[in-house]
Amino acid sequence: STATSGAQKFPRAASFKMSLSSVRSDVLLSDSQIYAATGFPALTVPAGYGEDGQPEGITLIGDFLGEDNLIIIGYAYEQATQARQMPDLDKTIGDIGSMMNR
Repeated sequence: STATSGAQKFPRAASFKMSLSSVRSDVLLSDSQIYAATGFPALTVPAGYGEDGQPEGITLIGDFLGEDNLIIIGYAYEQATQARQMPDLDKTIGDIGSMMNR
């Protein structure tokens, strides 16, 4: 299959493919960028805000050529959690102006 042959080209990809299969999942959560070296698609979605007010996200990794499932799952997560907040652009512009005038 295309997914198997893609995984055979890169040893890490083969390991990642086995991880997906072993948990019988369409996506995995990642706290590293291992997906970049494997060629598997990844999507980061908002997951809320830290104690310091900075935005945090989760990275979902999909199967080889699995972008469609990744987008569906990422969208469902965003809708279920409603973690994303619209930015206050007026405040941001004011903050940038203040920094430029220092």
